[in-house]
Amino acid sequence: MSIPRLELCAASLFSDCIAFFLSNITNVRVRRVFCWSYSTVTLSWIRSSPHRWKTFVANRVSHIQEQVAPECWNYVDGKVNPADCASRGMFPEQFVSHSMWWAGPPWLAESNSSWPNCFSSEIPTAVTLEEKKVVYMATFSDNFLSGLLQKFSSLSKIQRIISYCLRFVNNLRNHKCEQQVGCLSYVELYKALIVTVRFVQNEVFSADILKLKEKVPCSKPFRKLASFLDEDGVLRVGGRLKHANLEFDVKHPMLLPRDHQLTYLVIQEFHNKNLHPGPRTLEYLILQQFWILSARRAIRITVVAIDRLFFIFLNYIQGVIDASELLLPI
Repeated sequence: MSIPRLELCAASLFSDCIAFFLSNITNVRVRRVFCWSYSTVTLSWIRSSPHRWKTFVANRVSHIQEQVAPECWNYVDGKVNPADCASRGMFPEQFVSHSMWWAGPPWLAESNSSWPNCFSSEIPTAVTLEEKKVVYMATFSDNFLSGLLQKFSSLSKIQRIISYCLRFVNNLRNHKCEQQVGCLSYVELYKALIVTVRFVQNEVFSADILKLKEKVPCSKPFRKLASFLDEDGVLRVGGRLKHANLEFDVKHPMLLPRDHQLTYLVIQEFHNKNLHPGPRTLEYLILQQFWILSARRAIRITVVAIDRLFFIFLNYIQGVIDASELLLPI
């Protein structure tokens, strides 16, 4: 057992003695209790919350705090500590004439405002050896991402939600000086998009992704696209543009299924961001980052639905909406 632990056990025994003494005296009124220790490590443990420390220290600190309040503990220098007279050994005739043994330090007879305060509130290095390591674990569940795609109709909003979740996880893992604060950066938003696309691909293209990982020939549509998995586990389109002087997303766009909520949100995002372009222009813009299977059909369905909603909204403003319009499938 280490010396700081032994000193803590001594403080625990001392607190029991104080509690026993206070519970058995009835004719004397005790207004305040003062405890003294020359161990700065023990005092640091006692003045902190027990949950911070390992089991051995935490149990004894909790017991001491139940018997004696933490603010009652004070620091005394070893040179004027009366307990050292007995622990370090003295002859009987020396005890008779030893004033510190009988009366304590000279300043003890003065008011407590004049008592020395040599103990620093800073925690010594030896204290951290008993500090309990806390491990945080945060994961994204499939229900969480799927719920976001079904709950929100804006891809940018979903990206911001996932970005803040990823930032929270990152800040838990890193030190305070490395934590991210402030507005979301482009890198954070892009990572959130990667997480969302990877989730959808694993949900829809799970069989082909497994074949690619096992280096087994996948289905015919994917063989034509020379698809591959990048370092983030995202399924992308291959081809002869890998040596072109273009951005990686342009050379190898991410694969998306035709009939999925994420695909419709992507089309809607590009449609609104680029001020409602035509179908061909919209397909070209999306191709700079995504490769949608049967893209024209997916774009036509999404754009028609958006235009129909816009038409119903205009008629509603003008007050000439027909009840049959509300029953049209979107």
